Amino acid sequence: MNYADLLLPEPGQYINEKQLADTVLGELRPHFHIQREVSGLYPTGKALRLDAVLRPRDPGPWFDDEPVFGVEFKLPSRANGYRDDAAQIRQAADYTYCEFDGYGRLGIFLCPSPVLGKLQSAQDVMTRHTNRVAEEGTIEYHRKWVASFWRASGHVFTDAELDAEARTARWKARKRLEAIEAGARAEGFSSATHREQHRLLDQAGFLVRMMGGFGVGELMLHRTFGWTLLRSGDRLWSQLGEPVRRPTSLRPRLGSQ
Repeated sequence: MNYADLLLPEPGQYINEKQLADTVLGELRPHFHIQREVSGLYPTGKALRLDAVLRPRDPGPWFDDEPVFGVEFKLPSRANGYRDDAAQIRQAADYTYCEFDGYGRLGIFLCPSPVLGKLQSAQDVMTRHTNRVAEEGTIEYHRKWVASFWRASGHVFTDAELDAEARTARWKARKRLEAIEAGARAEGFSSATHREQHRLLDQAGFLVRMMGGFGVGELMLHRTFGWTLLRSGDRLWSQLGEPVRRPTSLRPRLGSQ
C-alpha cells in the first residue's frame, strides 16, 4: 500500500474523538454491523470500553468464517512525538489480549493511524526547508542572532561591526548548507530534503511493521479506495473494493502462531 495516497484529516477537522467516530462509522455503516462502546476485561480483570466493534454485512468474501474486529479512535496528535505514537500502539496491543462481551479477543484497528505524524512531517518537510533557507539567507536573520549573542556576552558593538559579522555568519551558513546538500547527494539522495523525507517515511514504515507484529491494524481514508483497513501495510478491505482473502485471520494471534 502506498501511504502517500492516504488522506490525512485537516487540523481541527474534528473537535473530539466522538465526532471523528461518528463521521467514520457513518461512512462504514452500509458495509458493517456496528456496535459502539463495547465492554471488555483486561487479563487482570480491569474493565475497559472499546470504541466500536464491526462485523461485515457480507462475510462471504472474508477469510474468517465470522469476521469481526475492533476499532479505537484517537484524535491526531499535534506533537508528533514518539511518546504519543507509542502510547496509542501500546494501548491497542493491550486490547488484543482483552475479552470483549460477546466477541472474545479481537484484532484492533486504530483510526487514524499513529503513523499520521510521520506522514504529515514528510509532506511538510519541503515547505519547512524552503522557509528556513529563505530566512537564513537574509542579513536581518544573522544580525539578530549575532546581536543576541554579543549582548549576552557583554560585548559592546557598533552597527558596522554587527553588519560585518552578520555577513560572515551568512556566508558560513551558506557553506554549511552546501556541505549538507553535498553529503545528501553523496548518500544517493537528490537533496537534503529528500533524505529527511526518506528518514521520516522509514520511521513510519517501522511503526507499521511493529503494529502488524502486535496484531494492530490501521483504518485510514485512501485517495482511491475510500476507507481502508490495513495491517502491516497490506490492504485487507476497502470501501470501494472487495476484501483481500489472505491466509491470515482478523483475530489476534498468540506468540508466533
